[in-house]
Amino acid sequence: KADYALRALSVPAGKHKIEFKFEPAVAEASEKASNIGGLLSVLFALFCFFMAFTISKKNKAQQIS
Repeated sequence: KADYALRALSVPAGKHKIEFKFEPAVAEASEKASNIGGLLSVLFALFCFFMAFTISKKNKAQQIS
């Protein structure tokens, strides 16, 4: 017994390998876009930390002299 969420298949006796795959093209494209967005976010955060560090270092050097 099956419904929309559960799939059923009548298979004769014996050894079988059954695979149900759902691989839409839009899912692959959105995964790539998500990975690129995550990488850009990490790079931007690293850039912000670097800039904050260099500005802080520059301000400390100006206070000393």
